[in-house]
Amino acid sequence: PSDRFVADFIGVMNFVPGRADGNGVQATNGTKITGKVPATLSLGASAVAAVRPERIRLFPSPDTANRVAGRLPPAIGSSSAGTPPMSEFSQIDGD
Repeated sequence: PSDRFVADFIGVMNFVPGRADGNGVQATNGTKITGKVPATLSLGASAVAAVRPERIRLFPSPDTANRVAGRLPPAIGSSSAGTPPMSEFSQIDGD
């Protein structure tokens, strides 16, 4: 998506703030999220990685790109849309 509004408008999306680097976003907690970076975004500029919830996998293989450790609470509720963003109930280690 061209911007955060469009990304959020087209469906549930998780946003991870950080800084742009050569091939993704370095999240504020130090986690590296690889992906496309717009050519107009300068290295080190404030950036946000957008992650679709259906692309998130629990217990991915060790060689999976963008693998992070995190925690989920014992009970997970649902939103009116049926699928809450991971950011509503998860925490990436280091946060």
